[in-house]
Amino acid sequence: MYQKYIVEKKSAIEIAKIAECHFSTIYYWLKKHGIPVRNLSEARVVVFQDPEKRKQRAESQSALWKDPEYRRHQMEVRHSQEFHEKQSQIIRKVWRDPAYYERQRESSRKLWQDPEYRAKTLPALLARWDDPEYVQAHQDRLRKLWRDPEYRKMMSEQASARMKELWQDSSFRQKKANEMSVRVLKLWKDPKFRAMQSEKASREMTERWQDVEWQSKMSRVAAELWNNPEYRQKMSDTAIKRWQDPEWRKSFSSFMIERWQDPEYRQTILSFLQSPERRKQHGELMRKLWQDPEFVDKVTMERVEKIRTGYRTDIEAITENALLELGLQYKFEYRVGRYSIDFYLPDYKIAIECDGAYWHRNRAEKDAERDKYLEEHGLTVIHLYGPDIRKDIKKLLAEKLLPLIK
Repeated sequence: MYQKYIVEKKSAIEIAKIAECHFSTIYYWLKKHGIPVRNLSEARVVVFQDPEKRKQRAESQSALWKDPEYRRHQMEVRHSQEFHEKQSQIIRKVWRDPAYYERQRESSRKLWQDPEYRAKTLPALLARWDDPEYVQAHQDRLRKLWRDPEYRKMMSEQASARMKELWQDSSFRQKKANEMSVRVLKLWKDPKFRAMQSEKASREMTERWQDVEWQSKMSRVAAELWNNPEYRQKMSDTAIKRWQDPEWRKSFSSFMIERWQDPEYRQTILSFLQSPERRKQHGELMRKLWQDPEFVDKVTMERVEKIRTGYRTDIEAITENALLELGLQYKFEYRVGRYSIDFYLPDYKIAIECDGAYWHRNRAEKDAERDKYLEEHGLTVIHLYGPDIRKDIKKLLAEKLLPLIK
């Protein structure tokens, strides 16, 4: 027995045929004498390693399958509920073994790397999915499996372990991030999706901000973040980078113009900005900032950079072109004490201020204080209102500037 089973590597069935007994007797004898029994997969490997045995097995199976009674019996057995339940139990038990799972995955990967195997297998797989009955049966089978809590737990654990393994690879993480970005951008181009997400976010934020505890928590988080210099620098760099993108500026401007046309939104923002608490808070913040030498130096350098690069707002650009047409010499962003003048005409000691409608709507007192300071230094101050500049700059200069220089 030992000679045939271990040395000659014959199967228990082959030995049973020689001994003219049932193969279970052979297994009993092997276990009784402490001889390790090969499992089914090892037995198949032994059989399939021998070309002659493979050929004999194929011929015997082919001969059996030609028998209609055998085929009918096999189909009845394989389609029976008992057979499916038994197979499911076996599969679940086998796939819980990590070694078996890894071995099967490696085997499948090696097979799929073979071009001949892919060329042979792929058409058959695609043809299967063209069959509605097969698709329906496959979906039913998956639903049935997914109802089993043990199966769901097993699949979740395997997927989690696999994802942890993949996530260690930086190239995989980058690939997934790129895929997610493309998917989100594609979704965001759909107006219906944007409207749905906007409505959902607005509803959720409204509900959250009504919770006093949540407000307090968010205030603390925001304060902690803003007290971190690295975070402030990061946010500043991000904002500058975005604003340097013409497409983003155009998109943001369109969004704000569209939003500003909503009377309720305008009223909400204006009420907030004009509230005494807000003005007091803003005043304290600005006084604190201007007492910081680093902030003063930063603002000064920004103004110098603005002059050097030639950056202009739209109303400043319109005014500058009109001054050039009149042949007047001017200095842009000219400093007088603690104030900066938009355009200074040195030949006439005239200061021209381009007042945007938004930024100068509630600055009457501050502008009066500024004008008084400049007049004390011998300057004549002219204020040009933004909407009037856009409407007709030549008429505006003819009314306010030309009478002073003739």
